[in-house]
Amino acid sequence: MTVDTPGSLSALREANQGRVIRALRSAGAMTQAEIARPTGLSAATVSNIVRELASTGTLTVTPTSSRGRRAQRVALARPTGLIIGVEIGATGLRAVLCNHDHEVLAEESIPYDAAASADRALRRTEWLVSTLMRQARVDRKAVLGVGVGVPGP
Repeated sequence: MTVDTPGSLSALREANQGRVIRALRSAGAMTQAEIARPTGLSAATVSNIVRELASTGTLTVTPTSSRGRRAQRVALARPTGLIIGVEIGATGLRAVLCNHDHEVLAEESIPYDAAASADRALRRTEWLVSTLMRQARVDRKAVLGVGVGVPGP
């Protein structure tokens, strides 16, 4: 087993791979040039990382064009988990199930006066999320995170 020390080339390569994967998780499929902008990596570095991750099956690369020039569209090869968004509004509760490409896979909402009881609102929200996941046939282990929006004063 090798241990990467901070500042080593292997640690830098791993960190840069993580930057590329996080950018794709955040924004969905992008061209290599589009990946370079948010990651701060050079086009050559992105190209090398994409080639390496595509060879391991982590990424898919398909030819495309961008601004009239040939380009490579890069995407995560496998689903990387799901995200749930919850809105606790003044007059209702809403839950949305999305993938990392920002596509809404399922959505549920119910009317509800959240101001009546905070504890009951949270229980109803939990019920709504469970119902959403059951109807979408999603295992809890596939959910990477939940974001909750609540009304302010």
